[in-house]
Amino acid sequence: MKLHFLCSRHRRWLVDNPHLALNTWLQSHAQAVALFTDGDWHAALTHAGCALETAEIALEAWPGPPPRIINRYAENGVLLAQLLREQGDQAATRAVIANCIGRLERLMFATGNYRTVLRACEGLLQIGDAIGWPERGQPAAPPLPGRAQRQLH
Repeated sequence: MKLHFLCSRHRRWLVDNPHLALNTWLQSHAQAVALFTDGDWHAALTHAGCALETAEIALEAWPGPPPRIINRYAENGVLLAQLLREQGDQAATRAVIANCIGRLERLMFATGNYRTVLRACEGLLQIGDAIGWPERGQPAAPPLPGRAQRQLH
């Protein structure tokens, strides 16, 4: 994903310790949901982004996760896309949707869990429908800058 929420030190640490990425991901996701519920959207956005970026690292090391992890990944993508949409950043919203659906597609073929993955895409597609899809032949999302201004530190 082209948006970066983790600092380079934490990213490297998680890449070097992928067995710890799952717990970090789940904790970041839970924190994002709690912050979102409390109405602190900016902090929720940062934590949701960290969670999704950490999920990418965890899933690289775990190519055949169970359905609950596939669903959690999609939920995390939906939360981040919703938060970006609320900020009016349609390009980043589309980029997150496209990235998540691409990852889910790879998981579908890796796991053979077609129904789980296709159901998991539904929430992402609903957000895409709400913001509108680009005209046929146009890119779903323009290239994004290499580093977002949404890091925890």
